[in-house]
Amino acid sequence: LANIYSFEGSFEKAVDTSRRALAMAFTLGKTKSYEYAVLAQAYMLAENLSEARINIDLAEKYNDALIHSHNISLLSGVISLKQDKLDLAQDAFSRTVARADTILGKTAEYYDALDAKGLALCGLELIFNMGDLSDAKQAFITARNIRNNISAQKRRLLYFDELVKIDKENVLKGVRLLLVGKE
Repeated sequence: LANIYSFEGSFEKAVDTSRRALAMAFTLGKTKSYEYAVLAQAYMLAENLSEARINIDLAEKYNDALIHSHNISLLSGVISLKQDKLDLAQDAFSRTVARADTILGKTAEYYDALDAKGLALCGLELIFNMGDLSDAKQAFITARNIRNNISAQKRRLLYFDELVKIDKENVLKGVRLLLVGKE
């Protein structure tokens, strides 16, 4: 539900819903990494970067599942970049690529890992400005050829749009269309 609120731009509702989900996870004794990550995402989108940082760090701390690890480190990278913490962002984006590659080594058609890898490579390009987004673009094209899931697409566009806000030199121009399968 928090993701739906985020997609709609209702970030305060997303934060509130995420807090409730986290409380429920504690009550049930569940793994909390996903809930912390969703709360971090909601705070990031609400531009509360200090709370986003606290919660993404907790998501990393409690992360025990490879299946979510690439998304957690990706979100950490985006938050770090928004905070202008380039060393932390570089580390998080590099972890995202490594984690996505590990998953893709086992399940080559996992489009979510391909999207995360592509976004992390976009983040690294914003840091280093090497002029090469070919691997990121290929990851997006491959992901869209596997599946063009609207829900996952919305989440990826949220993250991409956060990167674009930081992109003062239009490094990412034209990449957004690949995320939605239009190019």
